[in-house]
Amino acid sequence: MKRLVNERTVEKEFKCILNEFQVPMTLVHTKKSDHPSSLVSVTWSGNQVTLLYSPQILSTVYDLTELKAILRHEICHIITAPDPRVPTLDVDNPYIETAALHYVDVFREYLAENEFNRRFPNHRRYLQFKKRIFHPDKSLDEFLKNDNPNPFDFFSCLFGIYYDAIYFTLVHDATFQRWCAARYRHGFAELFQYIIEDVAYIDGQDTEYRVKLNLMLHSFNAVVHVDAETLWTTGEVQLIQDISKADTLDRGLADLWKRRNLVTADSTSHRAERKKAKGKVKSDG
Repeated sequence: MKRLVNERTVEKEFKCILNEFQVPMTLVHTKKSDHPSSLVSVTWSGNQVTLLYSPQILSTVYDLTELKAILRHEICHIITAPDPRVPTLDVDNPYIETAALHYVDVFREYLAENEFNRRFPNHRRYLQFKKRIFHPDKSLDEFLKNDNPNPFDFFSCLFGIYYDAIYFTLVHDATFQRWCAARYRHGFAELFQYIIEDVAYIDGQDTEYRVKLNLMLHSFNAVVHVDAETLWTTGEVQLIQDISKADTLDRGLADLWKRRNLVTADSTSHRAERKKAKGKVKSDG
């Protein structure tokens, strides 16, 4: 299929879609992105927006129909995020901070994908495009190249995969679940479902956008209590400790995590000790 996309086309179509959506902004720059994994993205301040694109990945766009869908999605980011800035955790650990930023991005992507799907329900060509660029194995391969990975490196990798899988969930497409099943990563799909439930709960709160982003950090604090090593090695979603009663967790989120009735590392070790003790009593008898 002939490729019809170049920088001039991207800029022209983006300006047209700004008018189509009646977004009162002016495109002030169109620049090549330094981030190779980002096809197209936008940054904005006040009524000025900058469009960033990757020439390398842009070559994967087949035609104007796909390009327009991608640009409309990007404008949905502007519509759903009154403030492009994101809150950060007050921690002296760059791995935790990076993972938290990736997690908040999951919420922002959910809002944009949800808005896109509301305006353009079950967009067949956009779904085809999303499937074509969905390569979670590459993300895992990059993670495995790390000689000294830590749990937050793993979570950052996982949140990136979840970010790319959100649209599938919204249109009830099983691409991500099939990928998990084929690689015996059922726990990845289970945790993703919990995160989507948290995100939907937060999105449904009658509060301002900044408060919702802070609630995402509450959710992040719960998610990173999942035992990363157990999730990676056995595929089981298991908590390091019970967090449903934590004072730092929003009560609505705490109720969600409590209803999930997840096993904790403590309860697992206690069960193992009791089983071992019973076996000892029988052998002594």
